[in-house]
Amino acid sequence: MELTQKTFAERLGEIRELLVNRPDEFDQLGARLREKGVECVIVVPMLEVVLDFNTLRDIAYEQSSDVKFGQRFDFLLDGCFLVEAKPLGALLDDHHKQIIDYIRDNPAVNYGLLTNGVDFQVWVKKTFIESTKGTLQHLGPVVKVLELSLRDDSTEFVLNALQIFRKERYIDSFKRIAGVAAFYGAGGRGRPHVLHQDKDTNEVLTARIKDAVCVKKGYYYDDVVAGRLSAGDNLRYKSDCVEITVELTKTGTVILRKGKANVLDVVAAKHAGWGPMIPLVMEKWAEADTEHQDPIDIIKLAQNKQKLHRQDEYRAAFERVN
Repeated sequence: MELTQKTFAERLGEIRELLVNRPDEFDQLGARLREKGVECVIVVPMLEVVLDFNTLRDIAYEQSSDVKFGQRFDFLLDGCFLVEAKPLGALLDDHHKQIIDYIRDNPAVNYGLLTNGVDFQVWVKKTFIESTKGTLQHLGPVVKVLELSLRDDSTEFVLNALQIFRKERYIDSFKRIAGVAAFYGAGGRGRPHVLHQDKDTNEVLTARIKDAVCVKKGYYYDDVVAGRLSAGDNLRYKSDCVEITVELTKTGTVILRKGKANVLDVVAAKHAGWGPMIPLVMEKWAEADTEHQDPIDIIKLAQNKQKLHRQDEYRAAFERVN
């Protein structure tokens, strides 16, 4: 069967169908494809029939960095556009450090795409964004500016949105993305750059970039601005059975560092409704730091509750310990 945009759309549609309606079969497909399969059946076809890159001339495969020993890029387009593939449906949050390091450390690379065949994340170097307008102090060295996902978006929308990265226009599109990011990140007013010719698609893409780069004010934002609390302060919640310590950021959010949530008494914790916290402490919260807008969000996760009663009492129980 000839590979065309239509047949590739059908392929993504089939994957989306499994993901949404037949998760067991989706997991089985992921186990068969692994990372190399995602490259072969999704990434390379996408680059060729959707983004119109010449897979013989425009792409360097398994390209080693010229400036950083040990870095090897899955795909490097035109020497400047990085594309990294991960196993089907893999948690991309686990791979952010890799793409951040790759883009940050290599002067020729200003932007990249990270995908697991289902989610598509667009990353841009902060200095590239700042070159269009102003200083964005609250952003890191490499910024996730946009995300598309077959989990929530239709196949048609994802493919339509990806059109802005076609070979003949991706450089201009990244400049426009940087302009939109700088516009909103610096608190601009007026009208930002147009990213897509379709009005509805353009509005969605612009809104997602805005959400990605604007300061996300956490519960303690006003306290930090007023000087009552400072970035880096530790706040601790402690009961007879659990202990949770969080670190404040300059935007008032809180970071739960690895190992900073502990169950002190398993039996008492289960009896008091903290049972869901036990696997979190042993797995997710032991593997990586997590950021939260409100410490109450951590309590909700720890108790597996959508709505938490006595929120003010829980907040008041978080005391500064440094």
